[in-house]
Amino acid sequence: MMLLESHYVPYEVRPRIGRGRALFFAPHPDDEVFGCCGALLQHLADGDAVQVVVVTDGAYGDRPDALAYRGVRERESRAAADILGYNQLVFWGLPDRGLIVHDGLVERIRSEIIGFDADWVYAPSWWEVHPDHAALSAAVTSAVRALSPRATLVLYEVGVPLQANCLLDLTDRLDLKKAAIAAFQSQLVVQSYDRHILALNVFRTYTLPPSVEAAEAYRIVSPFELDEERPCPMQRACWVDDDLQARKSGNDRGSAL
Repeated sequence: MMLLESHYVPYEVRPRIGRGRALFFAPHPDDEVFGCCGALLQHLADGDAVQVVVVTDGAYGDRPDALAYRGVRERESRAAADILGYNQLVFWGLPDRGLIVHDGLVERIRSEIIGFDADWVYAPSWWEVHPDHAALSAAVTSAVRALSPRATLVLYEVGVPLQANCLLDLTDRLDLKKAAIAAFQSQLVVQSYDRHILALNVFRTYTLPPSVEAAEAYRIVSPFELDEERPCPMQRACWVDDDLQARKSGNDRGSAL
């Protein structure tokens, strides 16, 4: 059988991922907008219940103003949520660039999915290279796999293009996404994330009709894929076995005596 481009990248755009209760996991305050703003807006427009969990505090580095900076990051996420029209935000406040996959994190995610009674669970993709993105992707994948087929996993891209099986039309929502991105001024002075993210959204129209000005790419993961596929090696490297970690901690204490 001849393999065509359409076997790897969709050649048609979708107006929505699906209907139902949508739970979004963001590794940092801003990823919920940078990566999956279009899906958020789609669920809100359809009247679906939406909740966003921001997992880390976004305050990486040895900063004398770490507590205040953490507050800035949280306020920016809340400002973006006001622009987009939702108020269901949860901040776990875990250390930025310190996210490690372990049974406790997976169980916390699993409990959040059950508590919210999610139909759709959004997470960073398996191809992300930022360590927090990769770790959260692996943890959410494990939690959804344990609950399958209760909820459907949907992967979104931020720093690395994913292997998409769904392109979501962003044309009519592009101005709202731009406005929400602009809420993260603390990040835009560090890097031109607006230029990068919007360029990615334009790039995603490569296989689409000219009428589509921008699109977001997703991978909707079937229960079969959860059974058969495994996260990429980078994500497996994020996983810490709880028993091994406990033994290591014990050895470290012993060696310090």
